[in-house]
Amino acid sequence: MIPWNNELSIIGTTDVQYNSDQQGLKIDENKIDYLLKIYNHYLKKQLSRNNIIVWS
Repeated sequence: MIPWNNELSIIGTTDVQYNSDQQGLKIDENKIDYLLKIYNHYLKKQLSRNNIIVWS
C-alpha cells in the first residue's frame, strides 16, 4: 500500500504472472476481492468496493 496525493492509497499488486497482450491487461474481480480481503484483515478502517477506484 502506497499513500498517494494525501487522500488516496494505491493497493496492489498481486503476484500472478501475465503473459498475454498487455493491451487487454485489466484486474479481474477475483483479484479485487483478494486485495480487499487482505487490506481489511490488516487495517482498522474497512474498505468495500464502493471505496475503490480500479486502475490497471
